[in-house]
Amino acid sequence: MQSASWLEDTTAGPVAHLLLAHPEPRSAFETVETIAVSMDHLADALTLAEAGPYIRIRPAGRRLYLRRLAAGLTIDGSQGFGYVAGIKAEWREAVIAGTPVCLSVALDPLPAGSNHANVSAFFYESMLLGRVRMGTVNLADWR
Repeated sequence: MQSASWLEDTTAGPVAHLLLAHPEPRSAFETVETIAVSMDHLADALTLAEAGPYIRIRPAGRRLYLRRLAAGLTIDGSQGFGYVAGIKAEWREAVIAGTPVCLSVALDPLPAGSNHANVSAFFYESMLLGRVRMGTVNLADWR
């Protein structure tokens, strides 16, 4: 699983984005189609919905937890889903301060080694094509 996080200033205010994407096929048994099905199942488990320029993003619940410079997600209320790499201190601080988090799952593979500009272009193109599932998530209460 690949991930990317970034902060964006929007007309509605700042947003902390967290994108999950699968790498390109790594074996003869993985195809773009099987990856899309797998990522769609993940999006369903996270209760994310189809995204687009005129679709309102709905809440997906308290699914995010932070550990130092890593973020984790939960599907069933436990800490069992796993950590997401690439969280910067600025992103973490913004989330702790209350910046809304938009969790996105891309159905198509993200090319390996993508820089921020490539990730941004991939994300917005995928969103326009209806190939991203999104939801807002809140910090889970882990004590």
